[in-house]
Amino acid sequence: MAHQVFISHSRQDKVTADAVCHWLESEGLRCWMAPRDIPAGADWSEAVLRAIDSCQVMVVVFSDHANQSRHVRIEVAQAFKRELTIIPFRIEQTAPKGSLEYYLDAVHWLDALTPPLERHLDELSDRVEPLVAPPETSRRVNRADAEGGKPAAASETQERTNGASGSAEAKEARRRPASVQGRIQPKALKKLALLMLSLMLVVVGTSVWFAFNLPRPDDRHRQGGSTASPTPSLEAPLATESASSILTFDKFDPGPLPPDAFVDRGGRFIPGKGEPGVYKSGPNMVLPPGRKNVFLVSGERLTVLTIALKTPIRRFSLTRIGTAGGASVPTWTLDAFNSEGKVVGSAGEEHGLPPVPQQFSVEGDSIVRVQLSTDNRVGAETWATWNSLPVVELKFDH
Repeated sequence: MAHQVFISHSRQDKVTADAVCHWLESEGLRCWMAPRDIPAGADWSEAVLRAIDSCQVMVVVFSDHANQSRHVRIEVAQAFKRELTIIPFRIEQTAPKGSLEYYLDAVHWLDALTPPLERHLDELSDRVEPLVAPPETSRRVNRADAEGGKPAAASETQERTNGASGSAEAKEARRRPASVQGRIQPKALKKLALLMLSLMLVVVGTSVWFAFNLPRPDDRHRQGGSTASPTPSLEAPLATESASSILTFDKFDPGPLPPDAFVDRGGRFIPGKGEPGVYKSGPNMVLPPGRKNVFLVSGERLTVLTIALKTPIRRFSLTRIGTAGGASVPTWTLDAFNSEGKVVGSAGEEHGLPPVPQQFSVEGDSIVRVQLSTDNRVGAETWATWNSLPVVELKFDH
């Protein structure tokens, strides 16, 4: 299937680019992004040029890093040459410089400077959808074979988006929902289906939990005949030595997290390498049933996240995602420290493509601090799909 949207980004903005890609693909838009879509052993430059030729729209994840990226400058120049519609998705308050100023100065921007990121991604998908043909007809005509000069689809979309000669009526028409313009709009049906599925999973999960956790009559008899036993919440810490607290991320809005985001679990972030945040899962992420968000640390190819614990615990666990479609996770380690600063437990994995989610735990006496470190350096020219480890659940055992 031909790609429709080329995502241009700097390596330093890969986490945001992943979020853009996953969001657009969840809306049925086929995206191309390096290094995910470059076949093993293929020539990098040739793969990029072929991808630009096959797409109709380029989304540029724009930041100061993108301003300084030679690859982004080349990709934008090639998209301009091939008359793709270019949509800068600005994530930092910065202006284009050098050749990017020449190519992007007259293009309409989409700012994503304020949280939540999800709202801007939704606006981006609404902007992109009318500009691409259905997947089965999205392959662009090669310019060398086009008899009338520039391809009609590319010319039409470039004029619509860059707005050099678009009328007010045409701009207003683009703001209307696709259903008003005579196209089938699947978003409402998809969201309704997801809502119904989520409700079903909640009902089934609750029933299973009660079936396994409510005390049986013989249990109450062995405990002294008590007929009342409170049912603890899975999300709340218990007031016993064996208490557990499970933290998932579906209740968080996608975007950066403040240092006190886990304060209700007795934890607080300590500044390290990278910025912790919550992101919407994508098609190449395999999550446990019912989960939709993941926890990631954005940053360079090395990230470090430290969580200081107010009350010592005996075990800390994380559940990482599984992967699909050739996506991979970086090398990572999880270390637990006691009050003397000594490592009392460690876990981790090498760079790989794990097919299913898996839980890992570190255990020791009086854990007061845990540290998650990731290393995304795999060879000279390749790196994992995500700079840091996508996590779907944290568990604190007291």
